[in-house]
Formats: sequence, C-alpha cells, structure tokens
Amino acid sequence: MAQGARRVSLSLDYADAWDQVSCAELAAGLHEAGAVWMDRFRRGEAIPLDPLHTKILTHLKGGIPCPRRCLLAGQEWAVAPSGRIYPCAQMIQQDCRDDLVIGHVDHGIDPERVAELQRMKDRAEATCADCALRDRCQSHCGCRHLRLGGELGAITATLCETESAFIQAADDVAAELFAEQCPAFIDFYFRRAWSPSARAELTALRRSRDAV
Repeated sequence: MAQGARRVSLSLDYADAWDQVSCAELAAGLHEAGAVWMDRFRRGEAIPLDPLHTKILTHLKGGIPCPRRCLLAGQEWAVAPSGRIYPCAQMIQQDCRDDLVIGHVDHGIDPERVAELQRMKDRAEATCADCALRDRCQSHCGCRHLRLGGELGAITATLCETESAFIQAADDVAAELFAEQCPAFIDFYFRRAWSPSARAELTALRRSRDAV
C-alpha cells in the first residue's frame, strides 16, 4: 500500500497442506492485515483489500454480485496448449484431468459435459444450506473444491475455516471503523453507489441452479 497500490489482494495457496495450526495462523495474519488496512482508512486512504473488501460488500448487499461468484464455464472458458477446453483457467494445471475437459478447439464445447460439471459443483449447496455465512462465502468455487478435496462439490473443513477467517477479519475492521465513524471508511462504503458489474445482478447465492 505504501508503494501507491490502488488495490491489494490476498490469495491463499489452497493446494498446500492445511491444518488447525495453519488456519489459526491465517486468522492471526488477517488480524494484522486488517490493522494495517484500518490505519490507511484513518489516514484518509480508501484502498480495497480483497477479499476483506468483498466480504464487507457481501454484508452491505446481502450476497456476492455476479460475475464474482463461480459459474464454472457459465461465462468463460480456458484453452490449454493442447487445444482442450476447461471450464476455468485454474483447472488446466498440467492438462491431465480428462474429467474436467469440456471440449476441444477443433470441435467446440460439449454442453452436456458442462451441465454435468455444474451439477457436481452445485452439490455443495446441500452441505452449506443451513450455514449462517452461506451468502457471504466463496464455498461455491469449483477450483477450491478441487484444490482442497479433489472433487467438485466437496466442502472441506479447511474451506469453512478459511472463509470464516476472511469474513471475521472483514467484520472486525468494519465494526471498528464504523464505531469510530471513520470519514474515509464511511465515505467509501456508505456514501457511494456500489452497483453490480455490467450485465450482472446480485443473486441469491446459495440457490441451486435448478431452483432459479
């Protein structure tokens, strides 16, 4: 931030080994990052720090605006050097997962395969149905399913822990700055229009695709 960045993003290595210790270390690290972020607001600098920034917006808007949610080949595809097409760039890796391929540049997209992968991803909806954080959580992300559990639609304890840590850190920052009525924070989140992206809308995040 001190180098003039206009936006900062924190990203986890979901392919690494995660346990209770590393999840606790993440929560502690996010607390420290949140403290730095609050200091910038107090200096009058409104610099989005993702995913904490996005988590605050999910509270204000009651959900994650499309296309920030994972649509899994619903709006974009990724092509490997081999010509094989995947539903997401993060799924290509070594181009060895035949079960994730949805087509080839020589013969196009297989819509039935796309639909099947989307159904598999949406199995997460049943797992998350009763969670109070369901509309603020990125547990619908197919890539995270694969990295953490190896299977689309599989929700792991690590995914719940990491998402909860992000949401808690965001809420701690927002609660403290709102209580202070920090001018930069209030102006940034409450005195400007936060609209969905072009051709997007706020969605009932956790509804299954079949129920829409």
